[in-house]
Amino acid sequence: MHYKKLFTQEYIKPNGKIPIREFLDSLENTSVVRLLSKLHIIEELGLSVGRNLAKYFNNHKLWELRVNNLRVFFIVDEGHMILLNGFIKKSNKTPQKELNLAVCMRNEWINSKVQIVRKIR
Repeated sequence: MHYKKLFTQEYIKPNGKIPIREFLDSLENTSVVRLLSKLHIIEELGLSVGRNLAKYFNNHKLWELRVNNLRVFFIVDEGHMILLNGFIKKSNKTPQKELNLAVCMRNEWINSKVQIVRKIR
């Protein structure tokens, strides 16, 4: 069976901040290890295998990695898994604030790609 490998990339905001790195830095080492091990599974085996680890938000075109109460939003773009932001889930429903933040980052990513393509041409 052939799996599509993904390459992980961190989203960098226009101001230079890296939200996913800030989130990981705020966690205990054991939590970081758990998250990174699940990301590695998705990286190596792709989303077809990682679907039980991640949920797709079709309306927002976002993925959510789920490890216990830890969540990481990401998008997949041209073979890259772009890590957007993370949060600790405290209720059954995904907080709208976190979802909106991830959607905003996704839009910034798409717009920055368009600008780069325009500059190259």
